[in-house]
Amino acid sequence: MLFRRLVNICYRKLRCVVTVVLILMVAACYVYWDNWLTYYRIRTFLPGVKWSWYPPNTVTSSKVENIHLYHSNDIHEKRKQQLTSACKTVNDPLSYMKGGTGLNVKRNFLLDQNHHVFFCRIEKIGSKFIVKFLQKLEEVTMPETIKKEKSIAVKELIKSKQLSLISELPNISFTDLHRAIMKSFKFLFVREPYGRLVSGYVDKFLMPNSLFWTTLGKLASKILHNTDVKCGHNLSFPDFIRFVVHTEHTGEHTNRHFTSMCEHCRPCDISYDLIGKMETFRDDFSVLLNAWNKIYNTNVTFDDFESETAYERAMFYSKRLFGMKSRIEKCVSFYEGMERTWIGLQTQGIVPKYARFPFTESDAPGMSLKRFQESIGIAIKTVTDKSAVKYQKTEAVIEAYSLVSIDDLNNIRELVRQDCQLFGYDDSPGHIFTNRTKGRKNNVQYFKMFKT
Repeated sequence: MLFRRLVNICYRKLRCVVTVVLILMVAACYVYWDNWLTYYRIRTFLPGVKWSWYPPNTVTSSKVENIHLYHSNDIHEKRKQQLTSACKTVNDPLSYMKGGTGLNVKRNFLLDQNHHVFFCRIEKIGSKFIVKFLQKLEEVTMPETIKKEKSIAVKELIKSKQLSLISELPNISFTDLHRAIMKSFKFLFVREPYGRLVSGYVDKFLMPNSLFWTTLGKLASKILHNTDVKCGHNLSFPDFIRFVVHTEHTGEHTNRHFTSMCEHCRPCDISYDLIGKMETFRDDFSVLLNAWNKIYNTNVTFDDFESETAYERAMFYSKRLFGMKSRIEKCVSFYEGMERTWIGLQTQGIVPKYARFPFTESDAPGMSLKRFQESIGIAIKTVTDKSAVKYQKTEAVIEAYSLVSIDDLNNIRELVRQDCQLFGYDDSPGHIFTNRTKGRKNNVQYFKMFKT
């Protein structure tokens, strides 16, 4: 009898203890749900990172370091709200996680653990400029920072936490990586998806690019026309669109320059602190620049941001042209390569469309990089109406899509729809879907060499 009573008492106490434990567990899940969810989500698309069994804690979810230095505005808050809303309403949340492999995703993320900066780069949205800028900041500030430290161990620790791709971080546990990401200011830049595709086409196929001509350009000719070609330099924009649709539908031969932005950055899984847009790049980058000048203890300024960055892009493309000269001449004459570069700079709103290509075929054999760059610089200096030159980018987009069939337009719309929903863009812009004859009547004809 006594034994039974003891058993009953213990049983009731055990039930109370279990109940209390369960209540505490539910409460913990409720309080730390976002932290656990982010931890899991990041873990799922960062395979290969050294795993540790320590769960996320309050330190991991602590506020972003230096966030008070980033003075974003109402526009940036609305972009974050737009993204959050779109992520909640999508029928299949995992649809924004499909397509990119873990390795591909890791290649997009750059982390500076010393200054708590996390950047997701997307091709054709100023990523080269941003990465190069961050690298320059470190080149200026880090040697002095390391020099001040007396401890060799601390010096090595600082070096190990410098700006680098997450895919290249050595021997970092996932718990430490997660903590570093959560404490960093996280940002990305996006772009109107239709314009991004035109920019990708201009960069990789219209302008000289021997790598893409002899790989994807050649492959596109084989897939679309069953034709074997030595170089795919004559890939038209309509064929380019059909090729992108084909690769995305089959999942084969996709390229990060043309795949959706959401596949690059997993915006529904990482809470970004700032979403910049290519259309407002100067203003959005200023938010970062003002903060970085304080964080990196620098004083970087631009006299004319748009002109300086445009000139830098022009110099990059001219250097690429001459760097690929021998390989380009296996596909086209160097004269044509120069002309393509000039036209490409016009479609990007750098060289004004009224500036005629200043060379003849007889100039090509003795052309130097310096002379070619000087001619580009002279053309840029003739610009008096910057807004008109900038509008050339829109003109090029209108003209390019006016050459695409309505069926192919509908197909590409399905591919860019998710990006449009997430980042607040129109998936059926009027200048592409409604006024389709406007581009054909345009006298500029940026793509006349490919017009069908």
